[in-house]
Amino acid sequence: MKKTLSIILTVTFLFLSVCCAAAQSSENRVSAENINTAPGDYVTVPIYIEHNTGFMGFSITITYPQEELMPVSVEKGSALSGIFNDSISTSSDNSFKVLYTGTGDITEDCCLFSVTFKVAENAADRQNRIVLSYSQPDTFREGWKDVELSCTDFYINVVNEQSTCVTDTTSPDDDTESTTSPENNPSEQPGSDVSKLSVRMRNWVNSLAFPLNILVGIFVIPVSYVISIFE
Repeated sequence: MKKTLSIILTVTFLFLSVCCAAAQSSENRVSAENINTAPGDYVTVPIYIEHNTGFMGFSITITYPQEELMPVSVEKGSALSGIFNDSISTSSDNSFKVLYTGTGDITEDCCLFSVTFKVAENAADRQNRIVLSYSQPDTFREGWKDVELSCTDFYINVVNEQSTCVTDTTSPDDDTESTTSPENNPSEQPGSDVSKLSVRMRNWVNSLAFPLNILVGIFVIPVSYVISIFE
């Protein structure tokens, strides 16, 4: 009995630990949607916080592939009203910080800031991973209490939209000498009008209802042949 009770308590403890870890990982989730862009373009990426438990300040680091992307600017989200700054102009590597300090907790889910990147003109077709991280000592709520952020990476996908299809504009007859002789121009051969007329007349007669098609075929078609010969 004691052994069974011990197993039940152990399983319950493990289950509660997993649930608590999952709940904590979903709190204060900082992320962005993956975006498609093209070489030479400017792309703006909003960074959001979800399941927000409240913050008064943060320090978030953005790490990016500098051979493909160049950060241009950062714009503060509309929900933020305190001191806002970034280190793009002073950064010496492929990362920069975004810092904010307010006067009270912000508790709603919102856009923290938006980052604009310039895509390299010669950027290759690839997925560019953008890594989000934060500094714990500089991320807090009122009373300077620590706030943990769950940062999720995202991707800026470069897609080269230039068409690779080549259209062959060479005419199959470009190598053949052009001529307007009756032998090479069927429209000028004797009797060609008659043959065209006969085809058109047959199609027209066939489209008529019975017995009208028989009457027309008997009287109209021979007359049309005679007229076309003497034109």
